[in-house]
Amino acid sequence: MTRILVIITTAMVPYGGLASVMMNLYRNIDKERFHVDFASTNEELDEVLALELNKNGSKYYSLGSRKRKILKYMNRLSRVIREGYYDVVHINSNSATALIELRISKKYGIKKRIVHNHTSICDHKFLHRICDPLFRRVYTDAIACSKKAGDWIFPDGNYQILNNGIDTEKYCFSESFRTQIREQYKISESTVVLGHVGKIYKPKNHPFIIDVFNLYHKFNPDSKLLLVGDGVMRAEMEMKAESLGLKDEVIFVGMQRQPEKFLSAMDVFIFPSLWEGMPLSVIEAQASGIPCLISNTIDEGVVITESVTRISIDSGVQPWQEILYDIKPIDRIATSAKNIKSIIEAGYDASINSSKLERIYQE
Repeated sequence: MTRILVIITTAMVPYGGLASVMMNLYRNIDKERFHVDFASTNEELDEVLALELNKNGSKYYSLGSRKRKILKYMNRLSRVIREGYYDVVHINSNSATALIELRISKKYGIKKRIVHNHTSICDHKFLHRICDPLFRRVYTDAIACSKKAGDWIFPDGNYQILNNGIDTEKYCFSESFRTQIREQYKISESTVVLGHVGKIYKPKNHPFIIDVFNLYHKFNPDSKLLLVGDGVMRAEMEMKAESLGLKDEVIFVGMQRQPEKFLSAMDVFIFPSLWEGMPLSVIEAQASGIPCLISNTIDEGVVITESVTRISIDSGVQPWQEILYDIKPIDRIATSAKNIKSIIEAGYDASINSSKLERIYQE
């Protein structure tokens, strides 16, 4: 049996981000042939995730903060790798700072050191530039979520693309979910709901989302903005909504274990990210049959169906609201079914990508 340690360089949570990508893959990996353990920065693992890992015989190792206590993080990781007898270390990261995990893996004799990149830019550009020359010499295998993400961090082109797959059936549009969420948040069926799913921090561009909604709401007062997620900018965004007189119109629901329910409740999905790799949430929204307005900074590979329109964010909110004006009601059930078929054919189903990852592990 091949033993693998998957390292998530951000927090491992049951919603969004690197962890969601890896958990979608993990759920479809052959557990008879591959033993997979996880390591990440959070001290405690979510109870539901912990139960799932335990059920499959996998372990979770807390490494502590990668930013504030880097030496402690490195010591913990060294111990995990030294004592784990792993054949493969699979590092999920967003920059060349993955050099930290790569050097430790190499030091303790890990022959297969995989770097899996999930974005096309990073927050820590200075650190990225410092680490980059050594970074490129230490990994043995390179994976990217998209061509744009791969070309950015692996400019020699020597990498494989592993699509961010989803459980397509899970995100199929549900009339019962739509009714449940709208009743829970006291939203009328006639109300047009603009929505977003994602961490509330700089790259996701929430100020722009609220500005777009503010303009649209003036045109159509019977509208709401539904924001699924949490993050360091949440309080600031709540204050922004209140300052615009939208306190009761912008609904912050926080992190959710079942984002598919909220997608069914939405009418339009807005995603004006400043930068991205291959965002799962846009693929999930397409599976739910929602018209999606996304920024042109996002890899065009995410445009799998006719439900997506890419727009520049440089020209401001006006072009976004003009497209919103023209969106007409659609048959969500039929659109969702059609989109899911396209998503599977395009190779974004989690089970297909898990098989590809198994081959990478074994090569």
